[in-house]
Amino acid sequence: MLLTVVVAEDPWKSELSVGIDGDKGVLHYAGEDTPPHGVDSKSPTPTSPAPVIYNYISADTEFPPPHAEVPFPAVEAAVIEYLTTEGDRPTAVDWQTTG
Repeated sequence: MLLTVVVAEDPWKSELSVGIDGDKGVLHYAGEDTPPHGVDSKSPTPTSPAPVIYNYISADTEFPPPHAEVPFPAVEAAVIEYLTTEGDRPTAVDWQTTG
């Protein structure tokens, strides 16, 4: 499952895409302080040798290997931080720039 979170007061400031798959997940952040294509979550240890796929409505979204998936508690902390800082990039996870 993949969903997009924005802050209601300023939905154009940034967006956080959140993928959840059991005890792990992925994040994609796009905002004023990121490259044009945004940044993806980065695990400190390799998690998958191939791209991981999360489904958004009816479209598959690919996240880069080998470090995109992080533990669910990190995903949860990032979402809470995003919402409580009014859309700032969460510091609860590390980020990587991709294509």
